[in-house]
Amino acid sequence: MSACDYKHRNRDDDFESLIKQVLEFDRIIFASPVYWYAVGLPMKFFLDRISDFLELPELVSDGRRLRGKAGFVVCASIYEEVPKSFIGAFIDTFDYLDMRYGVAHANCREGYVPAKHDAGALAFSDIVRDYAKGVA
Repeated sequence: MSACDYKHRNRDDDFESLIKQVLEFDRIIFASPVYWYAVGLPMKFFLDRISDFLELPELVSDGRRLRGKAGFVVCASIYEEVPKSFIGAFIDTFDYLDMRYGVAHANCREGYVPAKHDAGALAFSDIVRDYAKGVA
């Protein structure tokens, strides 16, 4: 998957086939570590390329299928709270696309510590499961 290209010269890469597979699901999980307050480059490319499905006439109907879906962000950092600059890109994207969303963040400054992090991971899985049941 290549970076965003406003002239859409990258349509022969894997993005379109990947996003079409993703669109088959009602719940989409976006996972990225926090790198200097931002998403990793592969996730940045993915988020930027969603615009292809909002701009290219032959893809717009697929892009509209994002409405009403749920986007869940899973991230790890060395901070107590997920940085606003990191999560803001997702929240703004989800709001623009009219998607519901949830966030799971773990402070992994000392690595992943099951006694500390497992409860949060289970709580997040409950949120994702409850969304599927229409509870969340």
